[in-house]
Amino acid sequence: MMMMIIMMMTMMIIMMMMMAMVNDAWWTTMMMTIMMMMTTMMIAMMMMMMMTVEVQAGLETPHIPNAAYEFFRQLSSGDEKSEAAMMHALHQKRVAEAGGPKPLTPENLVEEAKKTLAVFNVTGLSFAVVGPGGELVACEGVGTYNDDNEPVSCNNTLFQIASDTKQFTATMVLKAEEEGLLSVDEDIRTFWPSFNPPTTLSASRTLSLRDAMSHRSGMPRHDAIWQSEEITNVDSSGDCLRVLQFLDPDKDIRYKAEYTNTMFLVAGEAVAHVRNTTWENLLQKEILGPLGMEDTYPTLDSVPKDARSRLSRPYFNKHAFDQYLSLDTVAPAGSMVSTAGDLAKWLAAIVQVCDSGSADAPTVLGCKQFKKMITGNIPFGSYNPTYGMYAMGFWNEPYTAKNAPSGMAELVHHGGNSAGFTSHI
Repeated sequence: MMMMIIMMMTMMIIMMMMMAMVNDAWWTTMMMTIMMMMTTMMIAMMMMMMMTVEVQAGLETPHIPNAAYEFFRQLSSGDEKSEAAMMHALHQKRVAEAGGPKPLTPENLVEEAKKTLAVFNVTGLSFAVVGPGGELVACEGVGTYNDDNEPVSCNNTLFQIASDTKQFTATMVLKAEEEGLLSVDEDIRTFWPSFNPPTTLSASRTLSLRDAMSHRSGMPRHDAIWQSEEITNVDSSGDCLRVLQFLDPDKDIRYKAEYTNTMFLVAGEAVAHVRNTTWENLLQKEILGPLGMEDTYPTLDSVPKDARSRLSRPYFNKHAFDQYLSLDTVAPAGSMVSTAGDLAKWLAAIVQVCDSGSADAPTVLGCKQFKKMITGNIPFGSYNPTYGMYAMGFWNEPYTAKNAPSGMAELVHHGGNSAGFTSHI
C-alpha cells in the first residue's frame, strides 16, 4: 500500500510539471480534476493504514518470553489467539511428542510443570487440579519464590492473582441480582443514583453492569489514572471513580470489546453500594469465609505482616522486581492475593454449582446465575467468536474434546497478569 501511495505522488508531480508546460484551460481543468481524485484516494489509503495500525496496536500481546515465542508465532500464522488457546496448542504438541497423553497423576503434573519453568524461564510456580466432583487431584509447588531460594508450596506460597479477581467480583454481582438487589441489564444509576458515569457515555446510552463486566462499555484501559498516582493524585477507589466521569470512551458502547479495569471497579463498588458495605468486606462474607479460604486476601495491603514472608517476589525472566505493583486502587478488578491451594477451594465450589448431586457443597451462586456469568456477551480480538467470547469475569471459548457428544466443549477460564506474576483459573 505504501508503494502505491509513492507511485501516486510521483504521478501527481509529473502532472503538475505538464500543467506548467501546457497553458490550456481545458487541459488544466482536466488535470486538476484527476489530481483531486488521486488526492482523495491517497487520503483514504492513508486512513486505512492508520486504522490497521490502530487495530494491531490494540491486540493483546501474550506474556510469552524466549523459547516459546517462536513456536507460538508459527502456530498463530498471523491470527490472534488467546493465551489459553496457545497453551492448549503447546500441550497438544507435547502430548504428540510423548506418543499420547499421560495419566493425570501428581507426579506427571509436576514433571510437566518443571518443563513449563524451563520453557517460560520462570523461577517457580504452584498449581492445583480439581476433578469434576470437586475432589482435589493435585496440589503442588515447583521451583523457588524468593531470593533465598525457598521452595514454592501449593498451600503456603502467596501470589498476586491480578485479573482473576474479576470472577469473584462478577459472582458477587450476580448473587446480588439473584436476590433482587440489582439488575445487570439496567442503567447502573437505577440502583446506584449517586454514580457518575463518563459524561460522553451517559449522554448517549445507559451503562449497565453487563456492559461494565463484559468490557463492552466503549472505555479504553485508562490504567494510567491509577498506576501513576504521583502524577494523577488518584490513590483510592473513590478518587478513581470521581476521575472516571471526566474520561472519554474511544468506541461506541457495545460496539467492540476493549479490556478495561476501571469498569470492574465500577461493578465492585456498585454491588458494595447495594449491600451497604465495602467490596473487601463483602468478598470475605460471601466467598472467602463460606469456602474456608483462610489464606486469601482482598488486597496486597491486607496481607498480614506474619504472612509477608510467604509472599512470592515478583519475577520476570528470573529477574526480581524491586517492588510490587499494587492494584488496590482498582481492587475489584485485580487486587487479590492467594495460594493455589486456596484457589482450589474456589474452583471446587464453582464446578459443582450446577451439580444437583452435590448438596453438601458450599454454594456461592445459583446455577442459573452461574450460567449467565459464563455465557459469552461479545467477541474479543479478531471479531471471530471461535477465538473466544468474553462473558462476565470469564472467557468462554470452544474447545476440542473427544469425550464431548459433539466433539466440542466450552473452555471457561480467565487469567491474571501483574508485574512479575501470572495466574490462570
